[in-house]
Amino acid sequence: PDMLAGLIAIRKMHIHAIQESGFTCADEMLYPENYRYLSDILSYVAVGARSVEDQQHRLTVSGMDVPAGMKTRPAVIIGYAELCRCCTGSHRFIYRSWEVETTGNPLAHTILRGAVNKHGEAIPNYHYEDPRLLWEKYQEKNLQNPAVIVDTNHSNSNKKYEQQVRIAKEVLHSRMVDPELH
Repeated sequence: PDMLAGLIAIRKMHIHAIQESGFTCADEMLYPENYRYLSDILSYVAVGARSVEDQQHRLTVSGMDVPAGMKTRPAVIIGYAELCRCCTGSHRFIYRSWEVETTGNPLAHTILRGAVNKHGEAIPNYHYEDPRLLWEKYQEKNLQNPAVIVDTNHSNSNKKYEQQVRIAKEVLHSRMVDPELH
């Protein structure tokens, strides 16, 4: 119930993690209006598969100066190149009751994480054809940094951790056989 105490506790937790590990923090942006409370200590932000469909999340990413991963579902890989282009472009919008203007985030990229269909079945999107299709769509959008992260968990492995090494090896193999994916 004490918002200020919660913000202070979260900041302390992140700072403690940085001090203990020597690594800066990453976080998933659930509420775009909260980003500014941690913007000075985060080095990476992920936007969830449902949240990337929200314009306010994409506009907020366009004003960040850290890499921002946009999680995808397989059926919409084609549209995610457009979403990344949206995040890399400049915008003018209302953020926390202020009119802001962003310059774009050239470090916005896609995270391929798979999905679950209406029958509850996992649909992976890490096979060669998926990153290849994404790369082609990135080329059409002329992105400055056409990057992708493949999440070996979630629906790509159907949350079977023992499959994650195999999936990572398949992704590395795709990079080796296709110089454009490398």
